[in-house]
Amino acid sequence: MYWNLFYAFFKVGLFSFGGGLASLPLIQTEIIDKYKWIDLNVFTDLVSIAQMTPGPIAINASTFVGLKIGGLPGAIVATFACVLPSIIIIFILLVIYNRFRELDVVQSILNSLRPAIVALIAVAGIKIAQLVVFVDGVGGMSNLDWIGIGTSVLSLIALRKYKMAPVKTMMIFGILGAAGYYFFG
Repeated sequence: MYWNLFYAFFKVGLFSFGGGLASLPLIQTEIIDKYKWIDLNVFTDLVSIAQMTPGPIAINASTFVGLKIGGLPGAIVATFACVLPSIIIIFILLVIYNRFRELDVVQSILNSLRPAIVALIAVAGIKIAQLVVFVDGVGGMSNLDWIGIGTSVLSLIALRKYKMAPVKTMMIFGILGAAGYYFFG
Protein backbone atom coordinates (compact mmCIF):
# COMPACT_ATOMS: atom_id res chain seq x y z
CA MET A 1 0.00 0.00 0.00
CA TYR A 2 2.80 2.46 0.87
CA TRP A 3 4.54 1.72 -2.40
CA ASN A 4 1.31 2.41 -4.31
CA LEU A 5 0.86 5.68 -2.39
CA PHE A 6 4.42 6.67 -3.19
CA TYR A 7 4.14 5.72 -6.87
CA ALA A 8 0.77 7.41 -7.41
CA PHE A 9 1.76 10.71 -5.81
CA PHE A 10 5.24 10.70 -7.33
CA LYS A 11 3.49 10.66 -10.73
CA VAL A 12 1.18 13.46 -9.59
CA GLY A 13 4.18 15.53 -8.50
CA LEU A 14 6.10 14.77 -11.68
CA PHE A 15 3.34 15.46 -14.19
CA SER A 16 1.38 18.28 -12.52
CA PHE A 17 2.11 21.16 -14.84
CA GLY A 18 -0.06 24.25 -14.90
CA GLY A 19 -0.79 24.61 -11.22
CA GLY A 20 -2.97 22.88 -8.68
CA LEU A 21 -6.26 22.89 -10.53
CA ALA A 22 -4.59 21.46 -13.63
CA SER A 23 -3.38 18.51 -11.53
CA LEU A 24 -6.89 17.52 -10.41
CA PRO A 25 -7.62 15.17 -13.36
CA LEU A 26 -4.36 13.30 -12.74
CA ILE A 27 -5.07 13.06 -9.01
CA GLN A 28 -8.61 11.85 -9.75
CA THR A 29 -7.31 9.21 -12.17
CA GLU A 30 -4.82 7.89 -9.63
CA ILE A 31 -6.88 7.89 -6.44
CA ILE A 32 -10.38 7.16 -7.77
CA ASP A 33 -10.08 5.34 -11.08
CA LYS A 34 -6.87 3.36 -10.66
CA TYR A 35 -6.55 2.58 -6.95
CA LYS A 36 -10.16 3.26 -5.82
CA TRP A 37 -8.95 4.69 -2.52
CA ILE A 38 -11.85 7.16 -2.34
CA ASP A 39 -15.05 7.83 -4.25
CA LEU A 40 -16.07 10.94 -6.20
CA ASN A 41 -18.00 12.44 -3.26
CA VAL A 42 -14.98 12.23 -0.98
CA PHE A 43 -12.82 13.60 -3.81
CA THR A 44 -15.09 16.64 -4.08
CA ASP A 45 -14.73 17.21 -0.34
CA LEU A 46 -10.98 16.71 -0.65
CA VAL A 47 -10.72 19.40 -3.33
CA SER A 48 -12.73 21.81 -1.16
CA ILE A 49 -10.54 21.15 1.87
CA ALA A 50 -7.34 21.31 -0.20
CA GLN A 51 -8.31 24.73 -1.55
CA MET A 52 -9.20 26.11 1.88
CA THR A 53 -5.94 25.06 3.51
CA PRO A 54 -2.57 26.70 2.88
CA GLY A 55 -0.32 25.07 0.33
CA PRO A 56 -0.62 23.56 -3.12
CA ILE A 57 -3.68 21.44 -3.87
CA ALA A 58 -1.65 18.40 -4.96
CA ILE A 59 0.35 18.34 -1.73
CA ASN A 60 -2.74 18.86 0.43
CA ALA A 61 -4.55 16.12 -1.51
CA SER A 62 -1.62 13.73 -1.12
CA THR A 63 -1.51 14.34 2.63
CA PHE A 64 -5.27 13.84 2.96
CA VAL A 65 -5.37 10.63 0.91
CA GLY A 66 -2.23 9.26 2.56
CA LEU A 67 -3.71 9.89 6.00
CA LYS A 68 -7.00 8.28 5.03
CA ILE A 69 -5.37 5.21 3.48
CA GLY A 70 -2.30 4.65 5.64
CA GLY A 71 -2.56 6.85 8.71
CA LEU A 72 0.30 9.17 9.60
CA PRO A 73 2.95 7.05 7.82
CA GLY A 74 0.76 7.07 4.69
CA ALA A 75 0.43 10.85 4.86
CA ILE A 76 4.21 11.22 5.15
CA VAL A 77 4.89 8.82 2.26
CA ALA A 78 2.31 10.41 -0.06
CA THR A 79 3.35 13.97 0.72
CA PHE A 80 7.06 13.19 0.32
CA ALA A 81 6.35 11.42 -2.98
CA CYS A 82 4.41 14.43 -4.25
CA VAL A 83 7.21 16.93 -3.52
CA LEU A 84 10.16 14.68 -4.45
CA PRO A 85 9.97 15.28 -8.24
CA SER A 86 10.10 19.05 -7.69
CA ILE A 87 13.11 18.69 -5.41
CA ILE A 88 14.91 16.55 -7.99
CA ILE A 89 14.10 18.90 -10.89
CA ILE A 90 15.12 22.01 -8.93
CA PHE A 91 18.38 20.36 -7.91
CA ILE A 92 19.18 19.43 -11.52
CA LEU A 93 18.34 22.94 -12.72
CA LEU A 94 20.50 24.43 -9.96
CA VAL A 95 23.47 22.32 -11.03
CA ILE A 96 22.96 23.29 -14.67
CA TYR A 97 22.47 26.96 -13.81
CA ASN A 98 25.58 27.10 -11.62
CA ARG A 99 27.64 25.52 -14.37
CA PHE A 100 26.38 27.61 -17.29
CA ARG A 101 25.06 30.86 -15.77
CA GLU A 102 27.87 32.98 -17.22
CA LEU A 103 27.04 32.04 -20.81
CA ASP A 104 25.34 34.74 -22.85
CA VAL A 105 22.75 32.30 -24.19
CA VAL A 106 21.66 31.39 -20.63
CA GLN A 107 21.34 35.06 -19.68
CA SER A 108 19.36 35.69 -22.88
CA ILE A 109 16.98 32.85 -22.06
CA LEU A 110 16.45 34.10 -18.50
CA ASN A 111 15.93 37.68 -19.71
CA SER A 112 13.36 36.51 -22.25
CA LEU A 113 11.48 34.47 -19.63
CA ARG A 114 10.95 37.39 -17.25
CA PRO A 115 8.27 39.15 -19.34
CA ALA A 116 6.46 35.85 -19.87
CA ILE A 117 6.43 35.21 -16.13
CA VAL A 118 5.06 38.69 -15.50
CA ALA A 119 2.34 37.98 -18.07
CA LEU A 120 1.42 34.68 -16.38
CA ILE A 121 1.15 36.38 -13.00
CA ALA A 122 -0.90 39.21 -14.52
CA VAL A 123 -3.35 36.79 -16.15
CA ALA A 124 -3.83 34.96 -12.85
CA GLY A 125 -4.31 38.30 -11.09
CA ILE A 126 -6.90 39.41 -13.64
CA LYS A 127 -8.85 36.17 -13.28
CA ILE A 128 -8.87 36.47 -9.50
CA ALA A 129 -9.84 40.15 -9.74
CA GLN A 130 -12.82 39.22 -11.92
CA LEU A 131 -14.00 36.82 -9.22
CA VAL A 132 -13.67 39.55 -6.61
CA VAL A 133 -15.16 42.44 -8.59
CA PHE A 134 -18.19 40.70 -10.10
CA VAL A 135 -20.78 38.66 -8.20
CA ASP A 136 -20.61 35.73 -10.65
CA GLY A 137 -17.10 36.40 -11.95
CA VAL A 138 -18.42 38.26 -15.00
CA GLY A 139 -20.84 41.05 -15.67
CA GLY A 140 -21.44 44.74 -15.90
CA MET A 141 -21.86 47.56 -13.43
CA SER A 142 -25.09 46.08 -12.02
CA ASN A 143 -23.28 42.87 -11.10
CA LEU A 144 -20.51 44.45 -9.01
CA ASP A 145 -19.55 42.85 -5.71
CA TRP A 146 -19.04 45.94 -3.54
CA ILE A 147 -17.96 43.97 -0.48
CA GLY A 148 -15.28 42.15 -2.47
CA ILE A 149 -14.12 45.40 -4.07
CA GLY A 150 -14.03 47.19 -0.70
CA THR A 151 -12.10 44.49 1.12
CA SER A 152 -9.67 44.19 -1.80
CA VAL A 153 -8.98 47.93 -1.91
CA LEU A 154 -8.61 48.15 1.87
CA SER A 155 -6.29 45.12 1.87
CA LEU A 156 -4.17 46.70 -0.86
CA ILE A 157 -3.90 49.94 1.12
CA ALA A 158 -2.99 48.01 4.29
CA LEU A 159 -0.32 46.05 2.45
CA ARG A 160 1.22 48.84 0.38
CA LYS A 161 0.81 52.00 2.44
CA TYR A 162 0.90 50.64 5.97
CA LYS A 163 3.18 47.63 5.25
CA MET A 164 0.86 45.29 7.18
CA ALA A 165 2.00 41.67 7.28
CA PRO A 166 0.23 39.52 4.64
CA VAL A 167 -1.08 36.95 7.14
CA LYS A 168 -2.45 39.67 9.41
CA THR A 169 -4.02 41.37 6.38
CA MET A 170 -5.71 38.14 5.28
CA MET A 171 -7.05 37.49 8.75
CA ILE A 172 -8.38 41.00 9.35
CA PHE A 173 -9.92 41.56 5.94
CA GLY A 174 -11.12 37.97 5.69
CA ILE A 175 -13.10 38.51 8.88
CA LEU A 176 -14.34 41.92 7.68
CA GLY A 177 -15.35 40.46 4.32
CA ALA A 178 -17.16 37.55 5.97
CA ALA A 179 -18.99 39.97 8.25
CA GLY A 180 -19.89 42.14 5.27
CA TYR A 181 -21.30 39.19 3.34
CA TYR A 182 -23.14 37.94 6.44
CA PHE A 183 -24.81 41.28 7.20
CA PHE A 184 -25.18 42.76 3.71
CA GLY A 185 -25.01 39.72 1.61
